[in-house]
Amino acid sequence: MIATLLGAGTTNGGSEVTGPGPLSVGPSGYLPPGRHAATWADVRTLFVDQAPHTEHRRSLYRALQGWLNSMRTLLPTGGTAWLNGGFVTHKTSPPKDVDVVLMVHDADVMGLTPTDEILVRSQLTDRSAGTQPMGGLVDAFIAQHGNAREELIWDTTWSAVKDDTGLIVPGAAKGYLEVSW
Repeated sequence: MIATLLGAGTTNGGSEVTGPGPLSVGPSGYLPPGRHAATWADVRTLFVDQAPHTEHRRSLYRALQGWLNSMRTLLPTGGTAWLNGGFVTHKTSPPKDVDVVLMVHDADVMGLTPTDEILVRSQLTDRSAGTQPMGGLVDAFIAQHGNAREELIWDTTWSAVKDDTGLIVPGAAKGYLEVSW
């Protein structure tokens, strides 16, 4: 059951959300460290319209919106989406996909029928099978809203800076986005 993926607990964890305020990337192409509140208009403006590889990013953004619409049907309470990865940068190389973790509410997960649970699972990244939703354009995960342990894990993961070989750069940190969905 998906509930086993979510863990247990209800306290807050991870970085405090910064904002609202204008979002900007630094000379490195990254957001400043931390979790930054954003609107979907902010995401589109800064990471599609004003970013390198605009046409490619437009495709990624459309895929993300399509994926979120399908998840909204299955998990109607909504919540927040944490966005990360190359999409949330202005690096010179084009992003491969959009990384997203949905912070979902227990009530949505507990209300899933067995069929809907299968549908939700099919819309998530499965590293063991090498599959990602939306033809690989979205790298998607879910976590329990308000679970301090899970939020800390995702905050730590999303804040890490990786070098060109995929190794974490010690002592380096970057920001990521939190958007209501």
